[in-house]
Amino acid sequence: MPLRTCRRLSYILYGVSCALALVGIFLKNGNSTLSLWMVGAGLLVFAAAFLVGIIFYRCPLCKRLLPIKERDIEVCPHCKGKLKKSNG
Repeated sequence: MPLRTCRRLSYILYGVSCALALVGIFLKNGNSTLSLWMVGAGLLVFAAAFLVGIIFYRCPLCKRLLPIKERDIEVCPHCKGKLKKSNG
């Protein structure tokens, strides 16, 4: 998976997890079972976003994790290999 796609997918999943958790919290007064399911689903999606980042956001050359704080990484900080720029 291209690095930019991995980052975007993680951000989307984090957003969905926050939305599910917030909806679950706001439904707390109405239906507590549905609220619990929504918060649980939010936590599962959050875990999926975390796993996507851990599994796929790696240098394609040395397979080590890339720093998350830097936005557009052109060179791997570990092996100094040039990372392929993708438009996706």
